Amino acid sequence: MAGAGKNRQRKERKAEKEKDSPPPEPSVGSSPRPQPSPPGGDGNRDPQTRPRPTPAARPGGVIAVRADRNIDWGFREALFIEGMRKKRDPETFYPGTKLLPNGPQLQAVTEEDIPKRGKYNPTGQPTNLTLNTHHVEKFPTGKITQWDVAIDIKQGEANDKKPPRALIKRIWNHPKVRQHFNGEPWLFDGFKIAYSKNMPIDIPDPVNPHYGVLHEGMKDKKPTQYMVMRINLSLDEDKKGQLEEQDSSSSSSNGNSNGNGNGNGDSDPKKGWDPKAKGSKKDIHTCKIETAKTISMTSLEEWLRGTLKQYTDDAKEATTFLDHLLREKPGQSMTVIKRNFFARGQQNRMSIGQPVEAFKGVYQGIRQAHVGLGKPGCLSVNVDVANTTFWEPTPVNTTVRWLINARDDGDAYNLLKRGQRGEWSPALKEIQKRLRRLPVVCEHRNTGGDHYTIDTVIPENAFEHKFEFEGKQTSVFDFFQKRHGVRLRAGTLPLLQTSKKAVLPMELCRIEPNQRYPFKLSERQTSQMIKFAATYPNDRWNSIRNGLQQVNWANDEVHRFYGLRISQNPAKVKAQILPNPKVAFANEAIDPRTSGRWDLKNKVFLGPHAVPKDENKPPLKSWGVCIIPGRGSPSPEGVKPFITQFISIFQGHGGVVMTKQPPIIVGSPNAAKCVEELYNKIGSLFRERAQLMVFIVPSREAAVYNRIKKSADCRYGVVSQVLQSAQVGKSNAQYCSNVSMKVNAKLGGFTAQARSQIIKGSWFSKPTLVMGADVSHAAPYSDAGSCASITMSWDRHAIRYAALIETNGHRMEMITPENWKNKFKPMYQKWVLDVAGGQHAQHLIYFRDGVSDRQYPHVLQEEVNMIREMIYEVAGKRELVPKITCIVGSKRHHVRFFPDKGDRNNNPLPGTLVEQHVTHPFDLDFYLCSHSAIKGTARPVHYYVILDEAKMDIKNIQNMIYEQSYQYVRSTTPVSLHPAIYYAHLAANRATSHYNEPTVSSGDKKTKTGTSAKERKDIKPLINMDNSSNIQTAMWYV
Repeated sequence: MAGAGKNRQRKERKAEKEKDSPPPEPSVGSSPRPQPSPPGGDGNRDPQTRPRPTPAARPGGVIAVRADRNIDWGFREALFIEGMRKKRDPETFYPGTKLLPNGPQLQAVTEEDIPKRGKYNPTGQPTNLTLNTHHVEKFPTGKITQWDVAIDIKQGEANDKKPPRALIKRIWNHPKVRQHFNGEPWLFDGFKIAYSKNMPIDIPDPVNPHYGVLHEGMKDKKPTQYMVMRINLSLDEDKKGQLEEQDSSSSSSNGNSNGNGNGNGDSDPKKGWDPKAKGSKKDIHTCKIETAKTISMTSLEEWLRGTLKQYTDDAKEATTFLDHLLREKPGQSMTVIKRNFFARGQQNRMSIGQPVEAFKGVYQGIRQAHVGLGKPGCLSVNVDVANTTFWEPTPVNTTVRWLINARDDGDAYNLLKRGQRGEWSPALKEIQKRLRRLPVVCEHRNTGGDHYTIDTVIPENAFEHKFEFEGKQTSVFDFFQKRHGVRLRAGTLPLLQTSKKAVLPMELCRIEPNQRYPFKLSERQTSQMIKFAATYPNDRWNSIRNGLQQVNWANDEVHRFYGLRISQNPAKVKAQILPNPKVAFANEAIDPRTSGRWDLKNKVFLGPHAVPKDENKPPLKSWGVCIIPGRGSPSPEGVKPFITQFISIFQGHGGVVMTKQPPIIVGSPNAAKCVEELYNKIGSLFRERAQLMVFIVPSREAAVYNRIKKSADCRYGVVSQVLQSAQVGKSNAQYCSNVSMKVNAKLGGFTAQARSQIIKGSWFSKPTLVMGADVSHAAPYSDAGSCASITMSWDRHAIRYAALIETNGHRMEMITPENWKNKFKPMYQKWVLDVAGGQHAQHLIYFRDGVSDRQYPHVLQEEVNMIREMIYEVAGKRELVPKITCIVGSKRHHVRFFPDKGDRNNNPLPGTLVEQHVTHPFDLDFYLCSHSAIKGTARPVHYYVILDEAKMDIKNIQNMIYEQSYQYVRSTTPVSLHPAIYYAHLAANRATSHYNEPTVSSGDKKTKTGTSAKERKDIKPLINMDNSSNIQTAMWYV
C-alpha cells in the first residue's frame, strides 16, 4: 500500500508539471521561414527563464545553435555534399550553447549554394601534362544487389569475438557457400558486405538457404526478390593445421591421450579454455547472407550527365560498388589495405629499422571527374604508388629484442623481468600492445606451418608455465623437448598466447609476411621511410606502370562480367602556369620567375623586428645562450664565433641588436632546469624580461626539444630558438640567414612580401581576416588527446599569423565549440583592436586542413557557424558579421602531375594549375602545385571551395593562394600549402610539447592499453602560455 501511495504521489506531481509546462511547439512545416519577433518581445530576458519561441514567434536574427529535439529547425536539413543530405540534430554540433537574440541567422545552405564551376582561369601560360588517372570508358548501368554477410563462429560454445579475416575469407570461399553463386563472381569486402549481379540459385537443402518473396511492410530499399541464406559448414573436413581455427578436438588423434592441448600438440594455458574431450562434436560455422538493397547504377549515370541535380544515396552507393569492383580481383592474390595493393614476395621492399620494413605497392581508387565546360562528367580511376610499413617476417623473439633494444635473448630477459623480486617490467605491456592480433606461423612440426594469431603475451616463461601432460605436470620447455625434440634456446622469455588459447614459445613463431606495422615510427625510421618513398617523377611513373601490370585491367574477368572497361591510356590535360609575384624586400624586389627560389644574400627584411621609436618593436637587448650538455656539445668559447657570425648576418638583414655579447652559460643535464637558469641569468643581467632565449642541443632528441619549448612558452612566455651543435660549429652563413628569418619572425617581424603582377596594391582592399585551422591526432593505439590549432593573420597583408592551440578531445576532427569560445573569441577581440584599428572584418577567408570530402558539411555546420556566432558576440550586430569564404586544402590524395616540360627533375613548375580531368564534375575545386619540389615527385594541393559568400572571382582565389605562398616567413621558396594552413600545421605539432603531463622520451613513455571510451574523454587541456610578453601574437611556433 505504501508503494501504491508513492506511485500516486509521483503521478500527481507529473500531472502538475505537465499543467504548468508550455504547450507543445508546432512543427516547422507550418512556418517555413522564421518571422521577426514583435516589438517589446523577450529578446533581452534571461535565456534560462525565457520561454522557447515557437517557429512562428522566433526572433528574426536568432542563432539557433541548440534547439529542442522535437523542433525541426530549417538549417538542420541543409548543407549536405556527396550524398549526405540527412537531418542532423544541432545539439550534436553545438553542445552546451544557447540561443542568441538578434544574431546572424543560420540560413539553410543547400547544394545549390555550394560554389559551382564557371570559367577557367585565363591568366598565365598554358602547358600540357599527363595525369596518373585513367578514364572509365564503360561501367554497369543496370541494377546490383547488395547483401549483408554475417559469419557466426561456433566452437562448442558461443563466441562473441570478431572472427579473424583469414577465417572469414576461408568460410566465404568454402564450396558450400560458393555453390549458391551459380559460378558468378560475387564481390565481397572481406567483412560484411557483398554484391551480385544476379540472384543466387536454389540449392535443394532444407537446412541451408531460405527464400522469401517481398511482403507488405518491407522497406522500399529491399529488392523485389528478398532472400536469406543460412549456410552451415564445418572446416574440420579441410586440411588440418592450416589455420588456428582448426578443431581443437583433433588433439586426441595427435598423441595427446588425456585430451589436453590443441590440435597441433601445443600446450594450453591454465585458464581461459576447457579442452574438448575425445569424440566431441565438430565445430559448425554459419554464414548468413541476406539481401540488403538494390543499387540502381543509372542514378550515377544520370548525375554525371547533369539530369539528376543531387548526388543521391543511390549514386553514392553505385560509386561504392565500383570501388569494390576494382578491388575484387587484385585482392585475391595481393595484400589489400583499403585501396592499396601489395604483392607477396621480396620485391620492392627495404628494411627501414628493425623490425620494420617499407614496401611499395599500387593504389587505385575510382572518382568522378570534370572533363570540360559544358560536357557531362565521367568516372576516372586514379592509379599511384602506395608506400607503407610492414613487420619484418622474423621470429618473434628476434622482433622483441629489436623492440626493447636488447643485445640478445638473455639481455631481453633482463630488460623484461626487472626488480628485486623478479617481477615483469612495464616494457612487457608495450610488447603486449605491439604483438596483439599479429598473425604468426609455427613450423616446429614440419607440416608446412601452423597458423595462429597472437592474443597476448603472458608473464610466464617456458620453465614457469606448466600444464598436465601424460598424467603429470609438465613445463612448456620439457613438453617441446619430449614431444617434438626441440630444445628451446630462449626459454626465459615470456610465452605467447594465441586467440585459441594455445601457448607457444616466441622463438618457434615467425611473423607472417605482409603484416602491416600500424605504430608510430621512430625518428630514424621516419627518415628512412621518407628516403624510400621520395622518388623522382620518371621513377614514379615507371612504378605506376608496373602497378598497372599487376592489377591487369584488360584481363580482369570480374570487370568483364559486370561491364566495367577502363582506358589503358592516362588522361592528358591542358593546364595553366600562373604568373608568379615579385618578392619584395626592403632594399629590392626580385622576380624568381619559374625557378621557385631565391637567396637572402644582401637582402634586407621588409618587416624588421625593431622599429625606431616604436615601443612594441624594441631592438634585441635582453637575450642569452645556453649550452645543453651532452656528447658533442661545444664549449662557451666555441660558441662565440657563431654568435658573432649570427649577429653580423642578422644585422645585415635589418636586425637591430643592442647586446653584441650575450651571456653564454652551460646548463644542467635537465632541459627544464636549463631554461630556468638562462631566464634568471638574463633577468639578473639586464633587469628586464627576456626577449629571446637560445639553446644549443647536442642531438635531435625530441624529448629535450619539447621540454625546452614547454618551459619557455608556458612557464616564462618567452620565444626561444633551438640550434644544433653540429651546425653551430660550422658557422655557415646560409644557416645563420635561415636562423635570422625565424628569429626576426619570433620577435615581431617578417621576411618579405609578395607583390602581385596581376593587380595593383594588396589583395585585400577592405579589412580581411585570413584564418587557417588544423587538428593533429596522436599515433595509432595512443590515448593522447587530439590538438586543434587556429591561425589568424596579424597584419593587413596576411604575412604574420598568430596561433592558438588547445586539446580537442580524443580523435575529434571538428574543432569543439569550447575552443572557439575560449580561444578564438578573445583573440578576435584583440585582432579588431590591434590589427584592424577598431574595425570589424568585412571578409573572412577560412582555410581548413585535414578533412575529407565527407566532412565538408561538418566544417560548415559546426566550425563556420561557430565563427559567425563568436564574431557576433564580439560585434553585437548582425551586419558586422563578415562574409565568409571557406576553402579546404588537402595533400592527402594520390594525384600527380607529369608535365611534358617541367623543371630539371621533370617536376611541374611552380604555379601549375589543373582544373579538369581530376576535379569534381560540378563543384568549384582545383589542384595547384605552388612549390618547387627539392626531392621526389611534387604533390599538388587540392583546394575545394565549399562556401563563398563574398562571391570571389575564381581566378582571384587561385592567384591569391599562389602568390601568398611566397610570403612564408622562414623559407626562400614558395611553399606547397597556403601559409595559413602551413602555420596551423606547425602549431598543432608544437602543441604536443604543451601537454599537461611530464615530458619523457618516446622510449620511456607509458601508454595505457585497453582504455575505455569513458576514460578517453577525460583529456586535459594544454598548459596555458604566459602571455605577459604577448607571445600568443608572436610567431612562436616557426
